[in-house]
Amino acid sequence: MHVRMPRQCAFHLQPERAATAGLDQALLEFADLFPGARDAWRNDLLRLLVLARSLAPSAGLRIRLETKASEGCSLFHVDNVPLRLICTYRGAGTQWLPDTAFDRCGLGRGNNDFVHDWSELCQMPTGAVAVLKGLRFPGQDKLALVHRSPPADAAFPRVLVAIDINPL
Repeated sequence: MHVRMPRQCAFHLQPERAATAGLDQALLEFADLFPGARDAWRNDLLRLLVLARSLAPSAGLRIRLETKASEGCSLFHVDNVPLRLICTYRGAGTQWLPDTAFDRCGLGRGNNDFVHDWSELCQMPTGAVAVLKGLRFPGQDKLALVHRSPPADAAFPRVLVAIDINPL
């Protein structure tokens, strides 16, 4: 079986729209990725959409399903969203830093030189679900989680879902 890599599919859900509205169409792009496991993946994605909606019932959602065979964002950064729910289904999970490991003033300068303690680097396990605060989280813009994509493995592309939770 030949699996097409990389690929990405994104869609939006407004609060009143059923979670399945865009999901089934998006999963057609990934039909060859998990043969025999499509229904289980779909059910898990629906569970994550319900979780995202429970965090902000009146918010719109932007859902991104993707495979990554090359570097994603290797620079540590914060997301310009209120909340992002993320889960890596295959491959290494998102890496993040506690506030004690870096100087927040160095963010956005095009390098990772602001990290002063690499021993504190943390990595989300494959299959773990995380909710990341972003810059637009009310009253918490200075506490947005500093994170990055892990180093890429072209032989074993990551499969992930990112759900941005945006207030209308």
